Amino acid sequence: MKSAIYALLCFIFLVSSHGQEVEANLKKNCVGKTRLPGPCGDSGASSCRDLYNQTEKTMPVSCRCVPTGRCFCSLCK
Repeated sequence: MKSAIYALLCFIFLVSSHGQEVEANLKKNCVGKTRLPGPCGDSGASSCRDLYNQTEKTMPVSCRCVPTGRCFCSLCK
């Protein structure tokens, strides 16, 4: 009887620890990327935010634009 209970507890522990790994990876998709049709210009961050919202249907928390027109947007707070 003791070995059956021990085996059950080990199984529950393994299942619960796997669930924690899944939760830890939830923030893996916090960065979104897109490209502007040209260089960033003066309104690079807002242009990136608007373009990302139009293409992905998700409003990012913030965006930054590198001079080549590549946008990096943060989707998590």
